[in-house]
Amino acid sequence: MCLLLVVLPGAFSADEPVQLSESFGGPHGTEFSDQASVAAGQTIGSITIRAGERVDGISLEVTGPKAATFSHGGSGGKANTLTLAKEEYITSMEAHWGEKKGRTRIFYLSFGTSAGNTVSGGSQTESKNTVTAPK
Repeated sequence: MCLLLVVLPGAFSADEPVQLSESFGGPHGTEFSDQASVAAGQTIGSITIRAGERVDGISLEVTGPKAATFSHGGSGGKANTLTLAKEEYITSMEAHWGEKKGRTRIFYLSFGTSAGNTVSGGSQTESKNTVTAPK
């Protein structure tokens, strides 16, 4: 499973601090969310997708008043990393999933940014969805 957590720049408030997308994937694996660890003022410094034929892991490095790294999955595959500029932020995520050995896996992930940069990894499949961050 993959869950996108969107924190809008300048829009972090007590009323609506985060917005969550739907989950992607299937009934196998473990759904995750780092929502409880997100703090006001944090921004994404880098995203790393580890992938070969399919996604093996993902890491988000956040900066701000409480720096942290959120990692999920394994350490296999090739690391594809995008370091974001100071005012750059995530605007979209595309996830593709499929079955391998009877279990649903995330095969491909791609993130787009406000500066037009992207980072991706894995193999695209027919089962996919794209989430765009609200403006």
